[in-house]
Amino acid sequence: MLGVSSLLTLHLCTQEEIVKVGQQVSYFTIATQDGKIIDSAALKNKVVLINFFATWCRPCMKELSILQTRVWEKYKDNTNFVLLVVGSNIRKKK
Repeated sequence: MLGVSSLLTLHLCTQEEIVKVGQQVSYFTIATQDGKIIDSAALKNKVVLINFFATWCRPCMKELSILQTRVWEKYKDNTNFVLLVVGSNIRKKK
């Protein structure tokens, strides 16, 4: 699993902003834990599943476990599939 850790800013999208099947995603780069930069252009023509989670979120951690066993184990050898897991352990101050 390609684990990616970064500080997240939550932006709720309007219906028009949501990327739908067959549409091109907006350009982005993201750094992995080991400093490698992933460029969205390199993901072209691949099936990409991006999972956002927080380590303090119990439902998120349960979902991550399910992704590991039901998705990653099934598709990890498929060169046309990419699973990006973006996590945060920072809680927003109230």
